[in-house]
Amino acid sequence: GDHPIEIHLTELAAGLMPHAAHRHAHAEMVMFQEGSLEITLMEVTVADAGSVVYVSPNDMHGWKNVGTTRARYFVMALGRA
Repeated sequence: GDHPIEIHLTELAAGLMPHAAHRHAHAEMVMFQEGSLEITLMEVTVADAGSVVYVSPNDMHGWKNVGTTRARYFVMALGRA
């Protein structure tokens, strides 16, 4: 089967969310380069530079920049159709 991997870099200003919490059929890995994000995934945690978060398929997830500076992070979509 075909198992593509897509990756993109996102910059998010202080106080913003990229989108509402959501779920999808593919897994994601989020790698944080800069800033501080509040992650909602089963429970609420804070991720900062160097953190990596894995989102399983169909898990509800979302995040918000709770810092005072921009956040930069890579999102890798795994097995996206």
